[in-house]
Parts: sequence; structure tokens; C-alpha cells
Amino acid sequence: MENYNNYDNSADDSISMESVLAEPLVHKGVLTRSKETIVRQKNKLAVAALVGSVAVTLAINPMHELEHKVIDAAPWVGSGLLVGEAAWIGGAALALGAVGVKVRNPLKIKSQFKDIATHTDNSKMFKIGFWTNTTAAVAEFGILTAGVMKYLPPEAWGALSFGALDLAATVTFRKMILSGIKNAANSKDAEPTD
Repeated sequence: MENYNNYDNSADDSISMESVLAEPLVHKGVLTRSKETIVRQKNKLAVAALVGSVAVTLAINPMHELEHKVIDAAPWVGSGLLVGEAAWIGGAALALGAVGVKVRNPLKIKSQFKDIATHTDNSKMFKIGFWTNTTAAVAEFGILTAGVMKYLPPEAWGALSFGALDLAATVTFRKMILSGIKNAANSKDAEPTD
């Protein structure tokens, strides 16, 4: 049997308390990988939040109460979303028209976003369409959020995960377009005049 009491902890390979405290508790690589995983799996996470939220809401709350809450919210949330979507489509159509891209089907206008981003300009018509579209997108999320938070119990708020993803995509895409507007303005300023 070995005697561990005679262990010499003053050797060079020992770990001091100072060196332990100086090391970060979480390596930066773990945070980076976690962020990348969340970004890659965002749709699955949103579906999981939605399904979990609906399941818990249905399990905890009586169905007749939920029906009444949804019926109470439907008129103003539904009409707000319809008006918001119409403004969203109209704004996108204006922006597309301003950059010379033909609107093929107003209901499938999202597929033409790449055309908008690559052909942005600094015209007033484009800006009106862009800001109408942006305002409508944010307003739709606000209306949906207000309706869910006012009428549904807190366990149902996970249903907002898709709206949050849509809002994140809205912000990201708008940043790309604003960058395109800035680049278009800079390139016009840099052009030589005769």
C-alpha cells in the first residue's frame, strides 16, 4: 500500500490556485460552437418551442377557455395582420418597381428579395417602399406579440418563436439593403462628372 501523505506538492508540475483562477472557466471555443449550433438549428429550435408551448398550454388550460381567448383576440389580431401583410407586400412591390424588377406574383414576392438587395438605389420611391415594407414587418410582429401576450397564458408565449425568427430575418435583410443603398450612393458620388 502506497503512502500518499508523503506526496511533494511543491514540484514544478503542481497546479497553483493562482493558475486555476487565471484560466477562464469556459473556453471561448465552446461559446463560439454553441452560437454556431444555435444559428444552424434555429428553425428546429423554433419548432420545438412552438410544439412545447402548445402542448403545455393545452395540457394546463381548459380548452373552452382557450377557445374564448382566441375568439376574443381574432378580430383585431387577424385584421391587423391582414393590413400589415398588405402594407408589407405593397412596400416590397414599390421597392422592386423602383429598382426596375418586375413583380411576378405579389404573394410570392419574398423569392425576389435577392433582386432587391442587388439592385438597391437611393431613389425616393425605393425608400418609401423599403420603409413601408419594414414598418409593416415590425408592426406584424408587434400585433402578434400583443395578441398572444394579452389573451393567451404565459405558457403559450413560445408560439412567438417563429415571429421572433421572422423579425431577426427582417432586421438582417434590412441591414443588407441599407448597405446596398449606401454602396449605391457612394458609387454615384465616386463617379466622375463631365
